Amino acid sequence: KPFKEEKRPPAFLSKEEVALVLNYLKKTDKDFHDLVLFTLETGARRIEVLRFRWEHIDWKNKKITLYGKGDKIRKVPLSSRLEELLKNRGVKLYGKVFPYEHHDTISHKWQKVMKKLGLNYRFHDLRHTTASWLILNGVSLKAVQDLLGHSDIRVTQIYAHLNDEYLREAVERTFEIAGNFQA
Repeated sequence: KPFKEEKRPPAFLSKEEVALVLNYLKKTDKDFHDLVLFTLETGARRIEVLRFRWEHIDWKNKKITLYGKGDKIRKVPLSSRLEELLKNRGVKLYGKVFPYEHHDTISHKWQKVMKKLGLNYRFHDLRHTTASWLILNGVSLKAVQDLLGHSDIRVTQIYAHLNDEYLREAVERTFEIAGNFQA
């Protein structure tokens, strides 16, 4: 089956836009704030968020199991921020972590937030944001592939242009002193 290429690079939120969204949600909708932060830190798809349950958290090994697309299972690290966020929600032995029943509910809530803040992103763009920020921080494409659960590295390579820019900036910073030498 041929690989379907994206027509344009994936959209992702800047750090300022994420801060705007999270600050707004912290004041207006704590549950949705937590869900957005969870999605950003894990790169979760809507279906993975909806299926996420307390019993999917391995507190001891600091891992989360996500059940998603095509009943695929992936494990992601439990960061200290996410651990604190989840504990503040009131840890339970079992049951859903987030109170949403349908993926359209999440999308509609997200679109209302976008409209209110004057932004134009899809909820899935949070997943793109996760991948983009990882790449911009020098994380390898292979590591991003593993974290996001991409079965094919070609899917992850849509973020490669970000890595190119990161590498170009790294070379500029590293060797800028060489331009100051006189022969």
